Amino acid sequence: VRDPSPINITFPDDLELTTCISPNDLQPDDLDAPFNEPIVSGASTCNDISVTFQDLPIISEVNNCVVIRRVWTVTENCVFDPNNPDDGGQTEHTQRIIINETEPPVITCPPRIVVVAGNDCMENVFIDGIDITGECLPNDVSLRVSGDLGSGRFFVDVPVGEYNMNAEAQDRCGNTNDCDFVVRVIDDVDPVANCLPQFIANIG
Repeated sequence: VRDPSPINITFPDDLELTTCISPNDLQPDDLDAPFNEPIVSGASTCNDISVTFQDLPIISEVNNCVVIRRVWTVTENCVFDPNNPDDGGQTEHTQRIIINETEPPVITCPPRIVVVAGNDCMENVFIDGIDITGECLPNDVSLRVSGDLGSGRFFVDVPVGEYNMNAEAQDRCGNTNDCDFVVRVIDDVDPVANCLPQFIANIG
């Protein structure tokens, strides 16, 4: 039975957030009206309305760092013919949920990294012990280390000395935070005495 009784659909409003929240916590059941689900009115019993949604992959846009595109589909099952989808009975709408977080990540550096040099008074240095916390999108945080040693986290044959370094974390929304630390390469090897063999000369 086909029942073309007209229905009215009010789709969820777009939503923009500036707080730290994971996209996983933005499912329809997590949201309040008018952001959570479509409202269908004027439907008779035969309309047999079904409502579904699908989230497209998260994207970034200019001035919008996280954009969730939620495609809602409202289907009148007594009207919609899958073999003739252009005949009506199905309506789609894309809701946009935007996260523009303004809080920078929290980054903590060790006060100093101490490396003991080898016999050649040099040693390789690996920058470790930098912690990044307080970030709602931890997989989207980049870390840049730079300073007297150059840029990177691994440096080869660093001579004995003291080096000032900086670590900067940047999240997907462009918020940054940084911290400073010192790398010290120390000579902690006792000197080795090389003595010449005993030599006695008689002068007559």
